[in-house]
Amino acid sequence: AREVFELVRQDPIWNNYIYREATLNPTNLRDLADDFETEIVTKFRNNQELTQLNEYRSFPNGDFFYIARPLKVTQAACLQCHGTPEKAPKSMIERYGTKNGFGWKLNEIVGSQILYVPADNVFQRARQQLILILGSIILIFAITVFLVNIWLNKFVVKPVKQLTNVAEAVSIGDMESQFERQSNDEIGRLTDAFNRMKTSLKLAMDRLKQRKNL
Repeated sequence: AREVFELVRQDPIWNNYIYREATLNPTNLRDLADDFETEIVTKFRNNQELTQLNEYRSFPNGDFFYIARPLKVTQAACLQCHGTPEKAPKSMIERYGTKNGFGWKLNEIVGSQILYVPADNVFQRARQQLILILGSIILIFAITVFLVNIWLNKFVVKPVKQLTNVAEAVSIGDMESQFERQSNDEIGRLTDAFNRMKTSLKLAMDRLKQRKNL
């Protein structure tokens, strides 16, 4: 897995990422856990139900965000190479010797898979997600305001303007102007009320004229 990841790291996009199989007693000493990674493995050992840890770690070249998962011996076949030197393949002994990577036990947590990601990448991704979310919210809000504005203009502002214009005409004596009902909502009921008021006003004015003529 490490060798494959090293091939991936040849891409400039991934060359700052680090993959570790940090082990307390590794066959290959390059997998030996450092003090920080030993603490991670110890946490997994002390809490068998713990399946993942993630936090930040500082390196000389900057801060990294890591995700760690336990490495557990789940198959008895693993002990053929990591049980005792006598049972291990000769090619493995010739390459790595007999001092390291032995004495493992079944169901024992021996290490941790750890992926280190540059913190700058995490923050950049978080900023991109934040900008995307805020942009979506702003867009939805703008569309909502636009639609509400159209609705208000069509069903409230325009009818009220028409009522105002007719009311002004009636107020100066133009009884031929009509309040046209265009809906069944409050504006429509208000239009009916204006029509009744206009009718009452016209009747009152007609009676006044009749009395004057008498």
